[in-house]
Amino acid sequence: MEEYDEDEGPQPGNEREAQPRPPARVDGFVALLGMQFEETAPDHARVRLTIGAEHLNYAGMLHGGVLATLIDSAIVRAARGSLATTRAATTDLNVTYLRAIRRGTIVVEAWLLRRGRAIAMGEAEVLNGRGELLAKGRASVLLGGDGSLE
Repeated sequence: MEEYDEDEGPQPGNEREAQPRPPARVDGFVALLGMQFEETAPDHARVRLTIGAEHLNYAGMLHGGVLATLIDSAIVRAARGSLATTRAATTDLNVTYLRAIRRGTIVVEAWLLRRGRAIAMGEAEVLNGRGELLAKGRASVLLGGDGSLE
């Protein structure tokens, strides 16, 4: 019997049926916003965003929802660590906005305060290019180690 590479699909004369592959996991929302994960380590993550016109609110300031999303994403990534198979979902998110920004690059540093078997609690700070604090956030994250959050 002739063998084949699964990436190439079945070859003529092969008696095995091709097994469907699950779709690759891609976080389209991260790509849409333009977030760049610079560092992911156990209990820590760093995210960078270059502010564009698409991130601004009607007053020309960075939209608060973008900051909340960055904080949420960074804390969840810190909770997941380097385990790409661990799923996680935010159960509580608190954001304190301290300073507005119109342009430039912002960095979010997130770290875990506590990790339990099912819940992790994290904190994050958002800084502008001069190191000024723009926002702080805290989140609780439900960890689904088996890949399901049902």
